[in-house]
Amino acid sequence: MSSVYGDFQRELQGWRRQYSGRPKDELSHLLLLALEREQIVTVAYREAMISTRVQAMPVSHEVRALLSSALLWIWRDEEMHSTYVRGVLLRLGSGRLQLQALAEQVAGSVAGWATAVRHHLTWTEAPASRALAALFVAAGWAAGRVPAAVWQHLRHGNFVEYCRFNIEAEETARLCWERMVELAGEVRPELVEDFDRMAADEERHAQVFRRLMESFDDRDRPRIGADELRAGLAAVSPYFVSRRREPQTVHVVEGGDKLAALFHVLQEMGIEKRLQSRPRVIIKPTFMMAYHRRDSSVYTDVEMVEALAEWLMQHGAGEVRVGEAPNLYDLWYGNRTVENVAGYVRYRSPVIDLSAERISHEYARGVGQSTVAKAWAEADLRILFGKLRAHPVDQVSFTLGAAEGIGTPCHDKVFLDKMADRHTAAVMALDDFPPDFALLEGWDAAPDTLMGVIACPDPLQPRRLYAGRDALAVDLVAARHVGLSHWSRSPLLRMACHWFGAPEVRVVGCDTPVAGWRGPYQNEWTSLLSLLAQPVYTLASKRGAVFVPQMDVEAFPPLRAESTLLRWRRASLRRLLGYRLAP
Repeated sequence: MSSVYGDFQRELQGWRRQYSGRPKDELSHLLLLALEREQIVTVAYREAMISTRVQAMPVSHEVRALLSSALLWIWRDEEMHSTYVRGVLLRLGSGRLQLQALAEQVAGSVAGWATAVRHHLTWTEAPASRALAALFVAAGWAAGRVPAAVWQHLRHGNFVEYCRFNIEAEETARLCWERMVELAGEVRPELVEDFDRMAADEERHAQVFRRLMESFDDRDRPRIGADELRAGLAAVSPYFVSRRREPQTVHVVEGGDKLAALFHVLQEMGIEKRLQSRPRVIIKPTFMMAYHRRDSSVYTDVEMVEALAEWLMQHGAGEVRVGEAPNLYDLWYGNRTVENVAGYVRYRSPVIDLSAERISHEYARGVGQSTVAKAWAEADLRILFGKLRAHPVDQVSFTLGAAEGIGTPCHDKVFLDKMADRHTAAVMALDDFPPDFALLEGWDAAPDTLMGVIACPDPLQPRRLYAGRDALAVDLVAARHVGLSHWSRSPLLRMACHWFGAPEVRVVGCDTPVAGWRGPYQNEWTSLLSLLAQPVYTLASKRGAVFVPQMDVEAFPPLRAESTLLRWRRASLRRLLGYRLAP
């Protein structure tokens, strides 16, 4: 190790002496440091920048794919760490500490951008960016934020030099997390397990960079073959090697009778064979966005869900349960339990609340959640039944969108103090407890407008039903049919493809675009609003209070009086964004 590692060891010892007898203050200091560092690498390792560097290397397509996969997963880990640390600081800290946390994250983003530019772009390729990055780095050095030992590494070099620097960066991060494990044991025992996991993540990252450094020469050419490189990365963890997925089949039916279409795809997928052992079945539709009976577009067709449950029982299932989880509407309106909303949308059979009984679970990867819905985890056969819906942030919200609530409830996964975002929570749960089948309904009413996931006054009628054994494959086909040019344009699909690998898909049945689909990017105005949707909702929605549809207040009365200002803001946004109730 060079002076970077040694200097940081001495800094840690100095902070230990400085905060002697004050473990909480030392932990806060290290959390702020960790947030800045994690944000630096979140930006510096981001997919676009790493892809540019890897594409320029003189390597085969297979080696390039292995490099991209390994570096991509390190980026995802660091992104999850950054979100988690910010959430811890915002939830547990004082107002001053919360402001410091936000400032450190901004500083980390700037430093990460400058680091990425210095490492990956030459003066010829990006003179303006290089000049601006040089100013940021110089300012950081002058302010004492960039140690001299780090300064010498912030330059464009070969891939081996890049890996050598990152080995030290990851090892210093591991040291920091290990010290925080010790401190949390004294003041925040509930954080120890996650801190320990992040220390282990950083150690694995260092091992990956070490293997990469040893696998290339100083001209960025591989010293070993692709198979040997794959084996070396997989020895650190299989997650650093992209999964080799089996091709998937997706059945698509258009037109005719909807129940006949449902029964047809059930037969085609061979579900009946899985029922011979009389399994316990759980169906996860989506209906908690329901707000008024006059708009059925925002939830899965109830008749189809109940027909599915009845068909499963008739063909041998031992038990069939339908389960959903609450959403944010229960913060503002009464009678919003799963059972009440199910009754409102006219489910005849009982529906269970997946959040009512949760069990502890240590997830194979990811941080920020440690429980799962017991009914989903313990079922023998799991079925996701999503809705063909547009979404202002994700562009589409299909079967993967219906998975929200299987892990930690969505209340904890949306705003700045989240410790894992909703995409991460969903794929973590689906990774450890995958669905056996996925259905996607876009029959009588599919909300295809900018805010269709909330409300749609004039939904489309595609009369489509999608089905397959793989939820991601189902969503990829449907996304292509509604005009999504590539899965990377949807944050949710991008996360799922990074996590599971994008499968090859064969379509059986209808394989044509959905005629008339509008979507969030239908014009320049809605495209702009889509880009603003997440930051505005996160920072200016009063934890979702502002963005609510015209709720049926007789069925779901407000929990508190609506102020004049809040009423005006809600009504204005409905008019502006078009998620009003049809007359």
